[in-house]
Amino acid sequence: MISEISNFIEYLESNSPEVFMENLSLDEGVYIFLEKEGTSLVVKEENILKVNKNTAKNKLYEMFLQRVANTRMLSVNKSFNSTHKIFFTIGTPFGISFSGKSLKLGREKRMQAVEAYFKAAEKYLDKNNSKYVTWFNDFQHFVKNKMFDYLENRGEYAKVSDKFMFYFFLKEPDLEDFVNIHKQYLSERIFTDNSYNIPQSTKNAIPDNNTFGIPSALSGFNSKKPFLEHRTGPNDVNYRVNLNTALNLQKFFDLQQKNKILPNPMPIFVDENELTEKAIKFYKEDTRKGYKEIIEDLLKTKENLQNFYLIYFQAGEKGSRIVDFDFVPVFRYKTDDMPEIQAIFNINSKEKGLLLKNYKINNVFDFQEKVSEKIFNRQLIIKTENAIWMKYFDTIDVKPEYGATEAIVNLLYKYRKAIYDYIYKSKQQAITGIIFDDIMYHSIIDDIRHDSSEYDKTYSIKEKLNLWFSLYNYFNKNQENMASKIPELLEKCKKIANNDNEHLADDKEFAFAAGQIIYFLLNQSVASNKTHALLEPFLQKTSAVQLQNAISNLIGAYKHAIEFGHGRFERLSKEVLAYETEANIKDLQRFILAGYFAEPVIYEKTKTETNN
Repeated sequence: MISEISNFIEYLESNSPEVFMENLSLDEGVYIFLEKEGTSLVVKEENILKVNKNTAKNKLYEMFLQRVANTRMLSVNKSFNSTHKIFFTIGTPFGISFSGKSLKLGREKRMQAVEAYFKAAEKYLDKNNSKYVTWFNDFQHFVKNKMFDYLENRGEYAKVSDKFMFYFFLKEPDLEDFVNIHKQYLSERIFTDNSYNIPQSTKNAIPDNNTFGIPSALSGFNSKKPFLEHRTGPNDVNYRVNLNTALNLQKFFDLQQKNKILPNPMPIFVDENELTEKAIKFYKEDTRKGYKEIIEDLLKTKENLQNFYLIYFQAGEKGSRIVDFDFVPVFRYKTDDMPEIQAIFNINSKEKGLLLKNYKINNVFDFQEKVSEKIFNRQLIIKTENAIWMKYFDTIDVKPEYGATEAIVNLLYKYRKAIYDYIYKSKQQAITGIIFDDIMYHSIIDDIRHDSSEYDKTYSIKEKLNLWFSLYNYFNKNQENMASKIPELLEKCKKIANNDNEHLADDKEFAFAAGQIIYFLLNQSVASNKTHALLEPFLQKTSAVQLQNAISNLIGAYKHAIEFGHGRFERLSKEVLAYETEANIKDLQRFILAGYFAEPVIYEKTKTETNN
């Protein structure tokens, strides 16, 4: 992956160098070019740029932006002023910056920081270049003797915010002068710890491309933090790269963190840099578009996408910058072999007036939207007006009011990586039958537990049952087809309910019929807020006898509400209570659920009853 990233950056430098300045902007503040007038550096009004969020870009703006971008420090700890933490935003012998907060510090502390800043900056100065030496001395003299007085004499800067920035640059040096010195700085500071470089540089030597070290862009390794060391490995460090590769890695992560033009997740194609660049260009046109749209656009160019690294970045700039990367030999977009989602259990949504219908899963992103989102209560993918927020690697808070119950959050932490691998890396083995069943069962049980009034979770539960049973045979290879089994069981219950000569033939019919009886009995309640939560105790039974005893107790509780001579109920309940089996009822839970939520046959009138 590292070599592919490095090759891609070199490709961009040769073919699209302008990309490294895209989306960059200046912070709010004052930007000043210093011009030589006689023997002194002076500030002229035409060389002052005041920037706020509404400032339009012009030639002066672009000049300052180029200099800021090519003098930026890697971090506070790798700045020219890490001890004092005053002048740490940029670093160059020909420029300096600080915040409004720093301006409020005492003069003595500021001057100590100035001394430290220029001592560090001088290290990167070519002493054989007389022009550089003159510029450096003139600029240092201005900063030490005039800069703070200039600002303090302008009352408009007395009450700026702590984040307000001040930038001073010499105007005479070309951009190339700033770039060359910055390259020297990066060469020395790009490695996390130079003591691990091979060969080790002398104290004053700057590493060259024959030096191999640990790139700071990929590792925050610190010998003062033992828990970050590779204690159990055969080597002290797990990898080293040469200087050029380390610099390219830094540029790559700058594109992600500063330019913000890399999609997340990000494909890096092996030996096909044009495809990678195309993905970035597509994303830049509209950052509201996600990985799905990028892939679909690439498929217009290339029928089969294969041989690429997939990188998932961590949101924000703190901590590790990559939370997942993997090689994808072949990307499987279409899901032609996935069965149709059938409306085995049908119902209208009270809130939306929607009717559950059959639909097809056409591709893996369809699976993400029409399956994954629903089974995790729409907590895996959050859609906003301007973006899509995927929570495959984020911290997820328990918020029951939004559907993020403790059970759903636990399921997400347990299985979201498997879902991600299945969708984004085409790892079909990532979701096994056991995993799929565990997700579906516990997601449905959680809805049952949180069904609070008038069966308000019925739509969600039946939607999930449709998904579970429609895809059951797809993930549980060589197992029964639940999508066709449920209608068969329902038909058998109808026959038993309407005919004394029909009987339960197996455990699945028994469990399904038990679900029918439980629903009928619980529905006799005169409580104002009926709830499916009363079903859960029946699902916890382990033997048929325990389940039958629970049903018998329920019959006793509601016998007064059951119409005398209710033949369908009597026939079905008699079969359920008389059935004998040694089966573990927990193995039959899905059939109890199916029976409970299926069309209640006890309420269905026969043709004879209808005619009468």
